[in-house]
Amino acid sequence: MSDKNDKSVVSRLTNVWLAWFCVYMVSGAYAMMQNRTSFFAGTLDHVESLWIKLVFLNIPLQIVLALVSSQLDKSSQVGMRKVGAVVAMINTGLIVLHILISILVHFTR
Repeated sequence: MSDKNDKSVVSRLTNVWLAWFCVYMVSGAYAMMQNRTSFFAGTLDHVESLWIKLVFLNIPLQIVLALVSSQLDKSSQVGMRKVGAVVAMINTGLIVLHILISILVHFTR
């Protein structure tokens, strides 16, 4: 990196993931205070396909992918940093799909 202020793609996508995780957790905490299921977690109750749940609605998977991409980005090898960027982009895609599926389920039930 030529500039100390120049952030890598992975670090920017990690910030997106952190923002998503905070929104997910805060919405869950707020829903729990009201004795109901949150907007995003409630999607799991209405989606019947197991593979959609395991791939697109899997927060632990997103956590692991964020950690893996972050660690790969710290590598001194350019190839490993590129793999980290690809993993971060896949994770961001999963987040976007999770949000879209939640919105779709919310408006169709």
